[in-house]
Amino acid sequence: MSPKKLQVLVLEDSESDALIAIGNLAVAGFVPDFKRVETEQELERALKSGKWDVILADYNLPDYSALDALRLVQKHKLDIPFIVISGAIGDETAVSAMKAGAHDYLMKGNLARLAPVVTRELNEAKVRSNQRKQAEIARQTELRYRLLWESSPDAIILLNAEGMICLVNPATKHVFGFEPHEIIGKRLENLQPGDLSPVNNPTLTCSLGNNRGKSFYSQTCETMGITKDGKEIHIEIAFGEVQMNQEYWFAAFIRDISQRKKAEAELSEQRQQLEVAGEIQERLFPEKAPDLPGFDLAGRSLPADSTGGDYYDFLPMVNGDLGIVVGDVTGHGLGAALLMAETRAYLRILTHNRVDSGDILTRANKVIAEDVSFGMHVTMMLLRLELETRRLHCNNAGHPDGFIIAKDGDIRRRIRSQAMPLGMFDAAEYVSSDDIILNHGDLVVALTDGFMEAENPSGEDFGEDRVLKVIQDHRDCSAQEIVEAIFRETNAFVDGAPIKDDWTLVILKVL
Repeated sequence: MSPKKLQVLVLEDSESDALIAIGNLAVAGFVPDFKRVETEQELERALKSGKWDVILADYNLPDYSALDALRLVQKHKLDIPFIVISGAIGDETAVSAMKAGAHDYLMKGNLARLAPVVTRELNEAKVRSNQRKQAEIARQTELRYRLLWESSPDAIILLNAEGMICLVNPATKHVFGFEPHEIIGKRLENLQPGDLSPVNNPTLTCSLGNNRGKSFYSQTCETMGITKDGKEIHIEIAFGEVQMNQEYWFAAFIRDISQRKKAEAELSEQRQQLEVAGEIQERLFPEKAPDLPGFDLAGRSLPADSTGGDYYDFLPMVNGDLGIVVGDVTGHGLGAALLMAETRAYLRILTHNRVDSGDILTRANKVIAEDVSFGMHVTMMLLRLELETRRLHCNNAGHPDGFIIAKDGDIRRRIRSQAMPLGMFDAAEYVSSDDIILNHGDLVVALTDGFMEAENPSGEDFGEDRVLKVIQDHRDCSAQEIVEAIFRETNAFVDGAPIKDDWTLVILKVL
């Protein structure tokens, strides 16, 4: 066993007596490091500047005494073994010193007990230190539990083994409205409606019974509660087992979730409304493309949300022409879907009795601009196809480029934007563009920017080049097959990443 280092503070006016006591400890196997003091001032400085394992104090000094020193140590609230050593002390004086707080006393002429006494008192000081630490831990734990008990927004109800309410926290009144004395001593089911069906809403007593004797916290369940004024509320409850005074109790943790249930119901209703709106919007798109002699036509739209702001349509026009429309309302969701439906209605009316596509867009823009708020607008591509002559009239109002791709895969023409989007300025004028004669094998492509801006998990865009490559690689396929290829390749590229914008595409193929 290695020697024990010992910090010794010696209150002694005789240096030789101090050395004798220290030597006695060294012989017993200690490695003492000591400091000798004689006055109150020296003792005060030593207590403040050092950490001492034991104090050896002569009972009587010329200007000081062991009892005075003991009171100073107690004033500093130090738990240091204090041993009185005296040359002449009576039993009555020794007893008084022990009563005052000294841990033992010895005679200078007989120090054989010094080392055993020091060892004993060091051990007891260690025990007292551990006890203080445990007591402080218990105090802090109690403080935390008390803080939790008093400040918890949830009702906490303590129940005995029979399910009777024994104690409630302050939040119980906030949740149920009862004062503590009104429910203590009653059963827990008094906090639930009397006609509660145990099939659909388990009662609190049933939940308690199912967990009696189980040393774990029960799973949270939802049921109904009733307040003092008879109002039914949705509650969430869990039980935990608590041991106090060798007895097991149950703690019921109850939360009022009425607001959450109300929000969930509203969210569910909104979700249903969006689903209905999505179904309605789906019916606004063409069920199928019209059969056109000499042409193959297909289109498809996929919203990013339940409803979207993209739009495509095939519109019969005067003189037997066909209008092909692809549009994109700013944003997506219900607001964009409503503006899309409005735009669709205006165009269907205008294309029935007007030929000039520039005039159609001018009139549609005026009414849309009057209806929408600042920042809302519609980008649009309106193509008028003369079926007999294969002449295509193109108008692009702020929309992404469309393409006319030749049979060999080369881009014959980009259909670029020539004007601002609809709805931004009510006095805007839209002019018909130059037309183009379509050739055998040509592909006319009109799409929204959702494809180009589709991102994979790494944040890379699908981009225009990939769109064109897919079209060029499938140019010998039918229009519908080309559409499906674009959707398939874009979906594979995003690889499960959320779709941030609607995808809409129309393909016209000249046979």
